[in-house]
Amino acid sequence: MDIDKVLDALGRYEAFFHEARLARSNQIPYMVRWVKRFLTFRDTMGDQGLEEAVTVYISGLEGIEEVADWQVRQAEAAVRIFIYQFRAREKIPELEGRPAVVDACETLEGVHARWLRTAAG
Repeated sequence: MDIDKVLDALGRYEAFFHEARLARSNQIPYMVRWVKRFLTFRDTMGDQGLEEAVTVYISGLEGIEEVADWQVRQAEAAVRIFIYQFRAREKIPELEGRPAVVDACETLEGVHARWLRTAAG
């Protein structure tokens, strides 16, 4: 991914978070930071699928002692919203794939709770 395109997409992602009110204003810079780190990480993964890259990234964060559980959940939510909601809306070609699965009006906590129910089910 071209760095200028990444920075442009991250700026639009931040604006998207504000518009959709998916997180509190003080949380949004962290959400953007998690996605930036994920995109950097994904560049190192070669041809592996997008969902596999998310799984490996989140598993890696879980293994870092300095990253709290709530931060791992925040990172996962940020990345999944970027991929399945924002990317679908923006039609970012480098990440084409699954359709959006997050309702724009749903809160970050609601998204996380739904993922927990899905994972447990």
